[in-house]
Amino acid sequence: YIAGWLELQFILDHFAQGVAHLERVVQLRGDWPTARAAYGIALRRQATKETDPIERQNLFVRAEGELLAALGQNPHLLDPNQESFWGPIGGIRRDKGNLVGAIEAYENALKVTPRSSYPLGNLAGLYLEAGRLS
Repeated sequence: YIAGWLELQFILDHFAQGVAHLERVVQLRGDWPTARAAYGIALRRQATKETDPIERQNLFVRAEGELLAALGQNPHLLDPNQESFWGPIGGIRRDKGNLVGAIEAYENALKVTPRSSYPLGNLAGLYLEAGRLS
């Protein structure tokens, strides 16, 4: 888990290895919510790099599923940076064009980490965007 997270976050040329490490941890310990959430983050990052729109959509769906499964076990789960794993769900939903779902996810993140600027800043941007679309 630690190797996968570090490779995913800090060693850019080891990204694929990081994804593989996190996938392996989930295969071995699918009941470990932190590992599942980290694997969800890995899938989301893969999706953002994917050029094939169908594969990109599939990766987003898988990423959101892993994150939601982890948060179903512990809705207050935090990443190593002490940020809520609800934030990446908000990002996935925003990237898929689901502003209402993104707002809901970032509001959940704000409940878990009320002093964090990460969900608050994203919520502000989403509320502005939603206001322009109304």
